[in-house]
Amino acid sequence: MDLNLISIVKKRFIDAIRDVQPPNKWKVLIVDAPTAALINNVTKLYDLLEENVTVVEHIENRRNASQTFEAVYLLSPEPWVIDAVISDFARAQPKYAAAHLFFTSALDDRLLDKLTQSPAGPRLKTVKELFVDFYPSEAQTFTLRDPRSFLKLYNPECKSLVDRELQRLAGKLVAVCATMGEFPVIRYQKHQNPTHPAQTLSERLAKSLQQQLDGYARTNSDFPPPSPRPRGVFFVFDRSLDPYAPLLHEFTYQAMAQDLLPIQEGKKYVYEIKGTTGEMEEKEAEFSEEDTVWTSVRHMHMREAIDNLMSSFNKFVTENTNFTDSEKATSLNDMRDMLASLPEFQEMRDRFSLHLSMAEECMNLFQKNKLPEVGLLEQAASTGLNSEGKVPKEIAEALVPILDDPAVGAADRLRLIMLYLIFKDGLFVSDRAKLIQHAGLGKRDREALENLVLLGIRVNRTLNDKPSRPKPNKKRPADEEEPYELSRFVPVLKSVLDEHIKGTLDPVAFPYINNIPGPEAMTAAPAGAGAGAGAVAVAQQAQGSLRSARPTWAKAKSQAGGYVEPRQRVLVFIAGGATYSEARSVYELSAKHNRDVILGSTEMLSPAQWLNQLSCGRLPRERCGLEEDQPPKQCPRHLLEPDPPANMPPPQVPAQKPMMAPPGAGGLVKGHKASPSVSSVSNCKDGKEKKKKKFGLF
Repeated sequence: MDLNLISIVKKRFIDAIRDVQPPNKWKVLIVDAPTAALINNVTKLYDLLEENVTVVEHIENRRNASQTFEAVYLLSPEPWVIDAVISDFARAQPKYAAAHLFFTSALDDRLLDKLTQSPAGPRLKTVKELFVDFYPSEAQTFTLRDPRSFLKLYNPECKSLVDRELQRLAGKLVAVCATMGEFPVIRYQKHQNPTHPAQTLSERLAKSLQQQLDGYARTNSDFPPPSPRPRGVFFVFDRSLDPYAPLLHEFTYQAMAQDLLPIQEGKKYVYEIKGTTGEMEEKEAEFSEEDTVWTSVRHMHMREAIDNLMSSFNKFVTENTNFTDSEKATSLNDMRDMLASLPEFQEMRDRFSLHLSMAEECMNLFQKNKLPEVGLLEQAASTGLNSEGKVPKEIAEALVPILDDPAVGAADRLRLIMLYLIFKDGLFVSDRAKLIQHAGLGKRDREALENLVLLGIRVNRTLNDKPSRPKPNKKRPADEEEPYELSRFVPVLKSVLDEHIKGTLDPVAFPYINNIPGPEAMTAAPAGAGAGAGAVAVAQQAQGSLRSARPTWAKAKSQAGGYVEPRQRVLVFIAGGATYSEARSVYELSAKHNRDVILGSTEMLSPAQWLNQLSCGRLPRERCGLEEDQPPKQCPRHLLEPDPPANMPPPQVPAQKPMMAPPGAGGLVKGHKASPSVSSVSNCKDGKEKKKKKFGLF
C-alpha cells in the first residue's frame, strides 16, 4: 500500500482515543491549542466524535464538571498544562471520573512525578507519549511549521540558541521515526574545510539525532518493530545544501502556483467562478490529498498540467450522460464556460474551477512578468549551461537589460542577482553595486542579498579568492528526459538521493554518522534495539510505573493494520526550509526507485518567503519574536479557583468558535458537544447525517 504520513498520524490520534474504553462507553476529550492544531491537520471533528466522544473542550477554558465521564487529554507536555490537569482534580469534586493522558512528545520525568504525586495521581489511568508533534502536509512531506527556526540557526544575533535549537529539532525527528517505526542509519552533508558556522549545522544536527534516537531505542524495548522492509536511511541537511532551489522559478504546477499566486497557509486560494446566473462569484478553496485532481497534476510541468486538466474534464463530460452539451473543451475559456452549467455536480465543478483558475492566472503572470526571459537566465546560472548545452559567457550582458525592464518585478530582479552572485562565487563590490543600481533594489532587498553570507555563500569577491563551492550541477541524470528549456535545473537534493539509491554517493562528502553499514544491515530492520519499557504507560493508581504500555505500532502488523510492502524508506530533513521543487523530487524518486522517500523541513518555502527570511537574517534578537524570549506561559488563574459553594450556580461556559477549521470544514471545536443518545444510529448512514446536524457541522 502507498505510504501516507497523514493517515499514519491520524491513526495515532484515533487509536489513542479508541483505546480508552470507559464502563459507560462515553468520554470527554480535552486538548490544548498546539495539540488541536496537530489534530486538525490530519483529521476532522466528526472522526473524533465517532469514537464515543461526548464533548471536545479546550483545557484553558472554564469547563463544567462531567463527573460521570472519564476524560481523554491530548496535550503538549508543558509545565502549565500539567498544572491545568492537576487543577481538574485538586478540588472537592473532581471534574472527571478518571484521566487518560496522551502527550504529543516526551514528558519530562519531573513533570511526571509532579502528576503522580498530586491529587490527580489516584485518578490517572493512562499516561502515554504519542510522539506526534510534527505536521504531515502531504502523503510524503511533513513540516514543523516553525519559520523562526531559521533565525535561531542562522542569525548571528541568536547564536547562543543554536545548540538548543538543534537539540529541539532532533527531538522532533525522533518523533517522526517513532511514529513510523523506523530506526534508520543517518547520513549528512559534511564540509571538509568549513569556513562558516552554517557549514557545520548538518553534521551537528545529525549527531544530535543519532544520540537521541539511540536513547529512545534504549528505553523502548519494542523499538523498532519487526518489519520486512530494509532498514531506512535518514539524510540530514540544512538550507545551505542548495542555494539555487529557493530562488529559481519552477514551472511545475504546484511550485509555480506557490510562487506566483496569493496562496494562504500553503493550501488556501480565493478565486472567482462563474455562477449559474452568469455573474462572477468569489470562492475560497483548499487543496489537499483528498483532491484527486490536485494530486494528479501538481508535479506536472504547467503545460502538461493544463492538458491533463482539459483531458480529465472532457472525460468527465463524456462519461456524464446528463451533461447538456456534448462538445469538448479545447481551451481554458471553454472549460470556464462549461463549468458554469454544472451546478448539480458541485464537488467536481468546484475542483475543476479551482485548478482552472489557478492555471489560468499562472499563465497570465508568466507572460506579464516576462518569465520566459527571466527563466532562461536563471537556468543558465543554476546549471552552468545555456540552452545549447554550452558554458554561458553572456549572462552579465543579458542580465542588465532585464534588470532595467519595468515589467520584471522587483523580487524577480533580486532573485536574478542572487543567482548570478552564487554562480560567480561572489561579486566584486563595484560590480554588485552596479547591478543593484540597475535593479533599483531597496534597503530590505540589499540586506537580503548581503545575508546570503549567513549560509556560507561568498558575497564579496576579491582577485585572490579561491573557489569556495563547486560549480553548479550541469546535467540531469542520463536516464531522465529534458523536455523543457526552462526546467533543466535539478535540485541538489534529488541528485544526492538518486546517487545514494544507486550506491554511487560519495561517502566522504555525505558520510554516515556511524560506520558505513554492510549489506546485511540494510536488508531488514532490526527489531527491539533497546531495553526497558519507556515512553508509554498505563496505571490504575498514581503509584507504580506509568511507563509500561506498548506503543501503537507494536500492537499490529502495521500502522494501517495490514501488510507492509517491503519498500525501503529514505527520510530527508532540511533545516531552514524546503522548496516545492524538492517536494516534487521525493515523489519522482519514489516512483523511479521503488522507495518511500519522505521530505521534512522546518517549513515549506515559496521564493517570497525565502527572500523574507533572508532579509531578517540579522534582525536584532529582541525583534525576532522568539518563544525563548517570552515569559513562561502560566496556567490560567480561573482554572486554579476553587469550586463555588453548592448553593451557587457554576460560571457559565461561553460558546466557543472553531479553533482552526473554517465553518463547515469539520475541524476541532472548543466546547463541542455530542449527545450519548445518538449512539444507536452511529453506524448507519441516516444516523450519521442526523449526528452531523446535531453537532452543528453544517
